[in-house]
Amino acid sequence: MQTRAPGKIILSGEHSIVHGASAIAVAVNQYANWTIQSTQKPGITLSLTNLNTRQHYSLNQLNLLYHTYLSLQETSHHPPSESDHIYLYSIAYFLKCYLKDAHSIALHLSLDSQIPIGAGMGSSAATLSALQIALHQHFKVNYNHLKITELTAQFEKIQHGCISQIDSRIVTSGGIIEVYNQQATPFKCNLNHQWRLIFTGIPESTTGACVSYVKQHFTHSAIWSEFQAVTSALKHALGIESFQLIREALMHNQTLLNSLKIVPHKIQHFIDQLEASGNIAAKITGAGSLTGDKGGFLIAYLSPDDTCFSIFNSICQQYHYPHYPLIIDYQGVTYFDHL
Repeated sequence: MQTRAPGKIILSGEHSIVHGASAIAVAVNQYANWTIQSTQKPGITLSLTNLNTRQHYSLNQLNLLYHTYLSLQETSHHPPSESDHIYLYSIAYFLKCYLKDAHSIALHLSLDSQIPIGAGMGSSAATLSALQIALHQHFKVNYNHLKITELTAQFEKIQHGCISQIDSRIVTSGGIIEVYNQQATPFKCNLNHQWRLIFTGIPESTTGACVSYVKQHFTHSAIWSEFQAVTSALKHALGIESFQLIREALMHNQTLLNSLKIVPHKIQHFIDQLEASGNIAAKITGAGSLTGDKGGFLIAYLSPDDTCFSIFNSICQQYHYPHYPLIIDYQGVTYFDHL
């Protein structure tokens, strides 16, 4: 059996979602894929294709990891965890909480992901939600999307130290959603060929580090009401498909993100060049970075004329940034019975 979950981008609301404002998120067609198979060797074999690693874990080892997970849940400050540890905590939790007899478990779980780690596309949420679907389906344990969202958010908190469920919700549901006060509402709008994704490289800072920095320096700032206003403005602009209003909202959003000191100088210079063309707006779509000159993925919104795309492509080439069309995934996390 195979499962997959999409990556995500945030149109508006990075960081502000953690501070009580709303955010708009989109599921995109880059996927984390798990394959789950029964084997002869007792325990769990975990293969991470992208990292070229394969490791076997006994049930005793998984039991110890479960107790480590419980201890992490009791603390308010979580140490950085390696990706494979998060997957193992997730597996150990499932086996302990949902299976009456795990002594005969013999499984091979293999991850192959198209989503870059740490680039603002919800890699950990996608891999964790698809992993939970794989386990629930394989062992025929009942679930719904809300349950998968909540389980994913539990492990996301250990990974990133933040409490927002926006990543876990959008990769589970697919489509476009607005999240406010942990409530997700489907949002319909037309994201056409004028929207592009730009990859600037993996940030040096982790999501957790950026979230902690912003919390430390801006928790009591009035900037979050400005973030709320710009998200509301973008939502309105998308609804009426106004190029000028969408562009203005995105530019304002990027100005606010730059105020948080999480936008690398090189990225801001690149965005300034795009904006100077007069017909392009761009912004970071992840947590940003405190150091270095890479900022993960950006989104750009272009005027529909052909000249604008040529200018956009030329500026991206100057910085050696690849770009792609933004294509929405409407399925969310799902599974396939065939291998």
